[in-house]
Amino acid sequence: MLSIQKNAKNVEALIKAADVALYQAKLIGSDTYNLYKHEMRLDIHEKFHIENDLRRALEKNEFSLLFQPQYHIATNQYCGEEVLVRWDHPLEGLISPDRFITIAEETGLITSIGKWVLQQACLQKKIWIEKGLPEVPISVNLSLRQFLQQSIVEMVAEVLEESELPPHLLKIEVTESVMIDLDRTSTVVKQLLALGVKISLDDFGTGYSSLQYINQLPVHELKIDQTFVAGIGKGKQAEEIISMIIQLAHSLSISVVAEGVETKEQLLYLTQNNCHKIQGYYYSKPLTGNDFELFMNGLQ
Repeated sequence: MLSIQKNAKNVEALIKAADVALYQAKLIGSDTYNLYKHEMRLDIHEKFHIENDLRRALEKNEFSLLFQPQYHIATNQYCGEEVLVRWDHPLEGLISPDRFITIAEETGLITSIGKWVLQQACLQKKIWIEKGLPEVPISVNLSLRQFLQQSIVEMVAEVLEESELPPHLLKIEVTESVMIDLDRTSTVVKQLLALGVKISLDDFGTGYSSLQYINQLPVHELKIDQTFVAGIGKGKQAEEIISMIIQLAHSLSISVVAEGVETKEQLLYLTQNNCHKIQGYYYSKPLTGNDFELFMNGLQ
């Protein structure tokens, strides 16, 4: 929907404005309308630009993986790594997921990108195992759209078979948003567990009602969102939430990981509150595959 008085300098401009408003409405959802605003056109142009470039990016091999290690607090030993994806745009350089993942979700491109990430992560993990690196799980994020697609379990099984990675060395990370469809999520989780993979609930405490539903999902791990970790030493609210999540994990006999740990103060608080594992710049920034391998070899 648009105001003709404000937007219609000519018929062509009016039609273009209507197209922009319609496109935005489709992104919001069906059975809706949307008001055209001038700044919306810039936003839509950027989305079109990123969408078109995303379609080319996989073919041109512009995506790359980074790996960030995780550590057991009690033993100070490496116990796994999380896979992060980056887009090396030929003109704009490195583009973070914050800028392109949402558009990939909206357009459905996340399915092919996500499969590529899973394939490359499993293949890399298999190579590292063959080179003698520790046999600990590699964590790969799945978006809401990926996780709820009908073929997700078959896709994971296919990737595991192709890569020959033992299923127990793959950990699938999903956010609380999957609880929007609890019945479907519960079914998928159980099917993935039957394959032998592990399940981690990421960014815990920020989304749909963790406490109410967590006991209905047989997950292996909770990950404390880094926004709470960043609040350690800055006020009681974040610390109380962290303490509650850790206690919940202990009561359910599942592991708990704190993300975004950057300072000794944060590590000390998490240690005192019996958090199991940490991940963050305190130990290591995300590393390329080659740098990660060198880093791991330096620990042995």
